[in-house]
Amino acid sequence: MATQQQTKIWNTSYILLCTATILTFGHSWLLGPALPLFVRDELNGSEFLVGLVLGVFALASMGIRPLMGYWADRLNMVLMLTLGSLFLGLSGFLYLLPVLWIVFLATFLRGLAWAGLNTGGLGFLAQVAPPGRRGEAASYYTLFQRIAGAFAPAIALWLIDSPGGFNSVFLLAGFAGLGATAIAWSIPNKKGAVEGQAAVLKEAIAPLPALSLLYERSVTLPTTLQILAVTAGPAVTSFIPLYADEIGVDNIGLYFIVGGATSIILRIFFGRLIDILGRGLSIMIGMLFTMLGLALIPVYESLTFILVAGICYSIGESLTTPGTTALAIDRADALRPGAAMATFSLAYPVAQFIGAPLSGGLVEVVGYKAMYLGMIALPALGFIVTIANMSTLRKEGAPQPSEAA
Repeated sequence: MATQQQTKIWNTSYILLCTATILTFGHSWLLGPALPLFVRDELNGSEFLVGLVLGVFALASMGIRPLMGYWADRLNMVLMLTLGSLFLGLSGFLYLLPVLWIVFLATFLRGLAWAGLNTGGLGFLAQVAPPGRRGEAASYYTLFQRIAGAFAPAIALWLIDSPGGFNSVFLLAGFAGLGATAIAWSIPNKKGAVEGQAAVLKEAIAPLPALSLLYERSVTLPTTLQILAVTAGPAVTSFIPLYADEIGVDNIGLYFIVGGATSIILRIFFGRLIDILGRGLSIMIGMLFTMLGLALIPVYESLTFILVAGICYSIGESLTTPGTTALAIDRADALRPGAAMATFSLAYPVAQFIGAPLSGGLVEVVGYKAMYLGMIALPALGFIVTIANMSTLRKEGAPQPSEAA
């Protein structure tokens, strides 16, 4: 009976965590296409101003994340997830005030909230995922993120064209955050690493800790691999519509639908595969498919090849992201899961912060086709790093005999 409890993924805590995740990522994906349009069309802002607003979000999320991990370990993962979801929801309502400085304030608050909820969510995942099924648990967890990404942008664009306009998007995003708050609050309490919450809270707001307590070195490898795997993300999302327009390809929206559907379906089946193959082999295969996806985009100027490229890239992402997430959980210090997962989650904003200007700069200098071919260097380096560490990776992720059933 004890073994069955230890190997069960779909318990109450995990289901509530995934439900909160789809709502928080739904909030983010709603504002993804809406906020740039709002700044440009409603506030008469330039593309440069749009970039500044988006930059505030990335900087706030990156800057506070290590401290969020430190606090999460001393307070509670569920509390961090709950507070992050709450402030995420409140930030959505702030956008109802069409004033530029309030938009910047709301975006800064969103960045802080995003750092908190991702730290708490990943940290709690590390606590509840069965050791022999972490790849599967991470795959399902990221599946719910992808489900939100498949539907929320289309809903946002539809609402913008409705009578409610941008306000309907902001209201929906705000209520999504509050809904996630209620769900996170109902998760059965899981103790943090330190007892005595009141005393710990007093300690947490004391002078800042040393850098060694903010950055968890044990997850350096999975964090590095994840950065290399997803830095090309802006090239295959933000720049795909621009590339399609340049080469005269219509109906590029199918690219996002096909890629999203592929990612959702594969993550249902790939999770167990990641545990069977082990972290190293799963990440290596994922890096190869990521490279193939980038390589196919510029080969032929046709929608068919772009769709095939999107499928290949989705296969790669469906292996690398759950694989690196499970590896980070494998290597995280059991007494510092918050710091470990905060460090690992830095991969996403760092990749966005590097990938967007890098992709745009390469387009300006060498054009779209060479840009896509040049971005192959990133997952290729990830493939090499994975091979170089296979002696240790081969030992991680394999299920124990009692957990294989």
